[in-house]
Amino acid sequence: RFFRPFLGGIFFDNRLRTSARELDFVFRMLALGENCLPSAGIGAVSDYMASLLPAESVQLSSPVKGVAKDGSSITLSNGQTVSASAVVVATEGDVARKLL
Repeated sequence: RFFRPFLGGIFFDNRLRTSARELDFVFRMLALGENCLPSAGIGAVSDYMASLLPAESVQLSSPVKGVAKDGSSITLSNGQTVSASAVVVATEGDVARKLL
């Protein structure tokens, strides 16, 4: 109940299809490295990043149907196309594969 979602988040793969070598490295870094979490929770990281961007550049609660092959636009599930100079796909691996 703890390790699968925790490690799935670290590896961006909820099915944990990773090598023992990668797992060993992550455990070593967690045990010996300097780890931190914002006092307001991990969501504070994305909130901070969004605060540095123009307000209209972040669109929440807008499911994406696809990303243009050249990364110049996205198509939302409602059919709307949004042009962009860059697109960041920040989702689980299986979902990203379908979008790309």
